[in-house]
Amino acid sequence: MFAALAPAMAAMGPVFTIIEVVGALIDFVKAVASLDPVAIAEAAVAFAQAVDKLLGIIPQVSLPLFIVGLLVLVVDLLATLIDFLQSIQQQQAQIDAMKEYAQSQGLERMYQDALCLDANLQVQLEYFNNGMGALAAFMVIIEALGSIAGLDLSFDMDTGGGGLDDTLDRLASIVDTITLVLEAIPIP
Repeated sequence: MFAALAPAMAAMGPVFTIIEVVGALIDFVKAVASLDPVAIAEAAVAFAQAVDKLLGIIPQVSLPLFIVGLLVLVVDLLATLIDFLQSIQQQQAQIDAMKEYAQSQGLERMYQDALCLDANLQVQLEYFNNGMGALAAFMVIIEALGSIAGLDLSFDMDTGGGGLDDTLDRLASIVDTITLVLEAIPIP
């Protein structure tokens, strides 16, 4: 029976340590109020030892919060990337429709304007692709963290000719996976 309780008791260790620190703090305050130098010294030592134990578990307590913060940052970053790429996709569709309409109506000036808009959009995409190095490095870290947890968070901007729709689908899949992970992380 005790073997079955061991994992639960081990998980409660940080809680017991915090309770021990609070108890030691209360004892120290009482000792100070008593003005007994020996009691103050003993309570101070006990409080220092309890705080030392607490410092040993702080990474355990803060690690889930760090991971959650990191994953929220990743989700926000990818959501922004998705919004940007969807915006590019919509702009491209509007420009293509403008070119098609201008050609069908014989509106040369409108067609030239559409070509100019298309060129500007291509420059935006070029700047975007040039800035993807930092995101690629960041995604390598996220991939590594995901593989430790057994999750496929791999992402490659080169979709092998699959196009923007495939990229958006893969990004949405990664956001969904990370969101599921976020929901599963216990927050103390």
